[in-house]
This record gives sequence, C-alpha cells and structure tokens, in this order.
Amino acid sequence: MRILRYVLPVAALLAVSSCAVTVPKVHQVQVDEGRLNSGRAMPKLACNFRLVRVDDHRPDNGDSGRLSLNVLHLEDAPGVVTRQLHALGLQPADAATGRDVVIDLKQMYMTQQLEVKIPVVVYGVQVAGDAPYLVRSDSSTLNWWGSKGEAQAGYARALADANSRLINSLNLLCR
Repeated sequence: MRILRYVLPVAALLAVSSCAVTVPKVHQVQVDEGRLNSGRAMPKLACNFRLVRVDDHRPDNGDSGRLSLNVLHLEDAPGVVTRQLHALGLQPADAATGRDVVIDLKQMYMTQQLEVKIPVVVYGVQVAGDAPYLVRSDSSTLNWWGSKGEAQAGYARALADANSRLINSLNLLCR
C-alpha cells in the first residue's frame, strides 16, 4: 500500500510529461527567383519561336510544395518561366517572325518520399495550333538536409530540365 502511494504520483507525472513534446517549427519559404538558374548548359533553338504566353493552371497557384519543414511559395511562377524561356531564345509575342508557342504551366512543386526530393515541373505545350503535348522534368535527387537552399537548387534543376526538354522538342519542329 505504501508503494502505491509513491508509484501512482510518479506514473501520473510521467504520463503528463510525455504529452509535453515539442512540435517542430514549419518555415514559410519564399522561393528566390535569383537562385533558380542552375548553370546547366542548355540547348540552343534551331529556328525562331515566339512565346505568346504562359498560363498558370497549377492546382494551388502560390503553394509550391514542401521539403522537410520548409513550405515553399513561388509567387510569380508564370513570370519566372517566361523570363527563363526568353533568356533561352524564345522571342516575345510581338516579334516579327517565328511560330507561336503557348505554355500551360500544369505543375510546379516540390515533394519528397523518404530521402528523395522530387521537384516537379510540367508544361502543356502548343505550337502554332498543333496538337498540345506535355513536357515533364525528371530531376529527383537525394534529400541530404531538407534545407531552403537544397529546395531552391532542386527547383532550379527541375526548371532547367523541363526547359531543356522543351527546347529539344521545339528543335524537332525546325525542319
């Protein structure tokens, strides 16, 4: 009986203290457009194309996924894609020559599965009224730390991969 007098309060104290687990802090991260250049060697356009527009049809326009405890936000994804494609040689919509290209930004987010980070960029592409087709990045890599910098580098690789695939697909139309 005397033992119960000491055991019950200690058991109650242990039960209450186990409920006081600290909750990790989730960080809201603005993706910095300046860090979305991967430095990868990119293909050159073989003929002229005009980028008419980039439409944003992502399910959650401002939400760009998460990596570990970092929730990522890219506010102007169509603008980022437009500026990168212009830098790769696609002409503005009012250019005198070139076939018209319309990009439908379908997906642009980061996710992870265990130790693999998966940045996803998917474009719907329509060239001069031809049947639309999809361009999808394939740039999954190991997730080392789940840091903000690692997330932005993953986005940069995914954008470079999608843009490279787009340029290569447009070059097939230059015959």
